[in-house]
Amino acid sequence: MRQLENYLDGLTSMKKWMVTEVACGFGYVTMDLFLKKFHEVQMFDICPVSINHVKQKFKDQRKVTSIKQMSMVTYEWNTE
Repeated sequence: MRQLENYLDGLTSMKKWMVTEVACGFGYVTMDLFLKKFHEVQMFDICPVSINHVKQKFKDQRKVTSIKQMSMVTYEWNTE
């Protein structure tokens, strides 16, 4: 986690507005890092157990704007 945090901190030209946690599992990266670094977090995973868990875990977190059960193939990537 520390390596990822150091990498993100080094991206000084990046606005860090929104991030998508792919294969979010139980949301550890979002909880430990993304909520601190980004204004908006979107999450998805193919596993229904994981999605049910993170929906409950982040239900009151305003920064988490989308939690969906889907794969990388079916996810609609924002290209803007």
